[in-house]
Amino acid sequence: MADTEVERKWDELADRGDLRVFMQRIDNRFDRIKRLHWIEIFAIVCGLVVTSLK
Repeated sequence: MADTEVERKWDELADRGDLRVFMQRIDNRFDRIKRLHWIEIFAIVCGLVVTSLK
């Protein structure tokens, strides 16, 4: 019974268009996390280069 209730709530969100907005917010958060991840990798590489030059 809980599964059908959850499915019904998702269907209601989709009908109102809120599901699309919700999914876009999730996508934006993941994009931000990916960018931060690449910045972190770049900072580590730069740190390794600096320490190797010393």
